[in-house]
Amino acid sequence: MLSFGPMELLIIPVILFFLLLPIAAVIVVVVLLARRSAGPTPPTVVPGGPSAAPQTAHCPSCGAGVDHGDLFCRRCGVRLPAT
Repeated sequence: MLSFGPMELLIIPVILFFLLLPIAAVIVVVVLLARRSAGPTPPTVVPGGPSAAPQTAHCPSCGAGVDHGDLFCRRCGVRLPAT
């Protein structure tokens, strides 16, 4: 039967670490180079997204600001006219 002393048990993980470290480094470099060669991605503009300013109107009952497309006033609950 094989028996390993404390020194042999320490050497095995150290050897594995130094064998796997260069492989992991190569993988990281390849991924970074692939991302760099793809170039920067252009920003996507979503219609009606956060960059678009909401069109505001006013409630005919209380005068609160309402967004375009709202059916009811958020403050007083009155049904808004169709726009």
